[in-house]
Amino acid sequence: MPDSPNINYGHNCGACHGTGRTPAERVVPHGMSDEALWLVEEIDKQCAFIFSDMAKLLAPRLTLDLD
Repeated sequence: MPDSPNINYGHNCGACHGTGRTPAERVVPHGMSDEALWLVEEIDKQCAFIFSDMAKLLAPRLTLDLD
């Protein structure tokens, strides 16, 4: 979880150190980090497309009550 340096009753998170992200170099076998980073970028692109489509579909249904 981002901005959560401690988990499990005060023990430091060894994987992300509180950032919510773990560098690929720590979890991917040596020599495979370029491929892993490419895959992460591709997944991020697909998520962006999906979230954009979801927003377009949901926007007409949303109403803002400013009163």
